[in-house]
Amino acid sequence: LLPSEARGFLEPLSVRVFPGVGGKAFEALSRIGINSAADVRVSALSALSAAIGEAAARRLAAQSIGVDDEPVVQSGPPKSLSVEDSFKGCNTHAQLQQVVGVLLPDLQARLQHDRAVHSRRARTLFVRWRCFGSRTMNNPGGVRGGCSSTRSSPMPQTAHAGEAGAAALTRAIVTLLRAQLREPFHLTKLAIGASAFESLPRAAIGGV
Repeated sequence: LLPSEARGFLEPLSVRVFPGVGGKAFEALSRIGINSAADVRVSALSALSAAIGEAAARRLAAQSIGVDDEPVVQSGPPKSLSVEDSFKGCNTHAQLQQVVGVLLPDLQARLQHDRAVHSRRARTLFVRWRCFGSRTMNNPGGVRGGCSSTRSSPMPQTAHAGEAGAAALTRAIVTLLRAQLREPFHLTKLAIGASAFESLPRAAIGGV
């Protein structure tokens, strides 16, 4: 996004998306007819200050035109890594295994990169899936819960490395899925990932 495009991009956005505007501030602004960045720009600073306080008002006024002087704080390595795929339908374990085969190279690459950069390894493998008809933000009329679920197991120690790691991951993932899903099912999304990271033993740092 170019600086020259920032104002146009921000204009229709709800004030609720701006940092520092929580539920109470949003309600206070809504009561005086301020709902979007465009509304903020045409409002007097005194009106904003009366609603949410002077400091917050000045910050919001600046943010509404694309100015934010808050320092960027590095958040550290991610708590989890995952890859996923959505599809129209997956009905058998054989089809699921094909999907897993497509996702695994990406997950392995991320694990290997994370291991090299952060000197850590994952202790937990998780698998998350969603069935056709499950309730989501895009399908609020669906069945609550449906057969959507997440399951986990210990992460194979060689998960990051080559064909042996891919085979170990495949066995672990297939075991989790077979224990939970009976054919025929109708999955529309599958995600596999890693979490619960721990530092590598000193002897393993720098190794494969």
